[in-house]
Amino acid sequence: MIRTCALILLLSPVAALAADDVKLLEAGQASSCRLVKQDVCSSTSMDPDEECMGWHRRHAAEAKADAMVLGDRDESRRKRPSLSGMKTITTTRIHADYYDCGLKSETAGQSMHKQHTHGAGYFEQRLKNLQQLKDKGLITEDEYQQKRKAIISEI
Repeated sequence: MIRTCALILLLSPVAALAADDVKLLEAGQASSCRLVKQDVCSSTSMDPDEECMGWHRRHAAEAKADAMVLGDRDESRRKRPSLSGMKTITTTRIHADYYDCGLKSETAGQSMHKQHTHGAGYFEQRLKNLQQLKDKGLITEDEYQQKRKAIISEI
């Protein structure tokens, strides 16, 4: 029993770090993502939104999801006897969908991308793309010059 509690206490910071990696998306943003799991949090606390948000983040991380979309929210009330009379218990259920959008691999790829050196063709293509954006009027001359300097400084 003590070993189990110690193991849970040791692993809980790791789970908390992984739960921070789960991004909250709006309903339409998950269209290009793969659905991993659907789950429902049930809470009787005074702040069910905060409790269920943490619960969903932990469960999404355990399911290897990197994004989640909160769904329907249901509330139910029931009466329960207590010493001071009847007490109303409010149970809140918040549904969520967990998705794999490739956000973790993108961030890992970006950090690896920065470590590797690129050939001249890579920077040349970036400068050409930047020039096209300026020619189409999508960016201003000042933005063009700033981005151009940033690209050249990476060489």
